[in-house]
Amino acid sequence: MCSSDLKLEAGDYSVLGLEDVVCVERKNLDDLAKSLITDRERFLKAVRRMEELPLAVVVVEGSLEDIAQKRFSCGAHPEAVIGALLSLIIDHHIPVILAGDRPHARWVTQRLLEMAAERYTNQTHKEESQ
Repeated sequence: MCSSDLKLEAGDYSVLGLEDVVCVERKNLDDLAKSLITDRERFLKAVRRMEELPLAVVVVEGSLEDIAQKRFSCGAHPEAVIGALLSLIIDHHIPVILAGDRPHARWVTQRLLEMAAERYTNQTHKEESQ
């Protein structure tokens, strides 16, 4: 999978040619807590752009235990962070993957984009041949 410095309308990562189909927003714990609690309005604008895509996912470089143990620097309460994550899933239909750490977040992001590229490219080819 190759990378590009293309500015995306939604998320941090996508697949070249499928930017209007798939995106991944990747967050470390500090950025996640800040985005969900302190910069909520700005983050919700990004979420609304993500909602327009068939596949949008948030991948977190941390675990549920990391959130519960407040392993982030902003003053947010862990339950507020969990509640905001659940809101992403329930209210905005955006899956959240708590990948555990940066290497696993990188791995799951790459794997997700590879699978999405394969599925959406094959789906497009099938539709064109019908």
